[in-house]
Amino acid sequence: MHSTFGLALLITVITSLAPVSPWTDTQSRAAGRSNAEQFDNFRIPAGTALLLTLSTPFDSATAKVDDQIEAALWSPVIQEGVELIPEGSTMSGRVTAVVRASKQTPIGSVAFRLSIVQHASTGDRAMLPTQRFVIEAPVSAADRERAPKKLKPTDATMSAGARFVAVTSEPLIVRIPK
Repeated sequence: MHSTFGLALLITVITSLAPVSPWTDTQSRAAGRSNAEQFDNFRIPAGTALLLTLSTPFDSATAKVDDQIEAALWSPVIQEGVELIPEGSTMSGRVTAVVRASKQTPIGSVAFRLSIVQHASTGDRAMLPTQRFVIEAPVSAADRERAPKKLKPTDATMSAGARFVAVTSEPLIVRIPK
């Protein structure tokens, strides 16, 4: 869901170059160029894959809804040869659901969603929600089918340094000074 304020914030906060100085802004106005002409606009579409490394380990035995999750991009987001979000930029979000392993539900799981990206160079932040990501305890398909209620309770875990792919659920407009 987009709000007008949120979209305006998205449009201005992420940039991989230094911000336009007041001197440059004054010069371009004197030359008759509008503020909008000073920027190239790029759109990171919904459905974009973000290659991430988990910074915050978790497991379904101890995780709680609303615990913070953090990860870092191990590969930049590039469009038309322009780096829009550099490697090392961080993403943060929250745990949205937890199923603890038990005799009744032997397969533990943790669901989370990332929602904020922080640019590695500038520190600027923007909303960039991802689709919900679910980690389940490892259980073979054969064991699931044979006797799901006889499985040994196993909690889901994800350690720091684990790599995963998150997918954006909304677009992001990135403005880069010309």
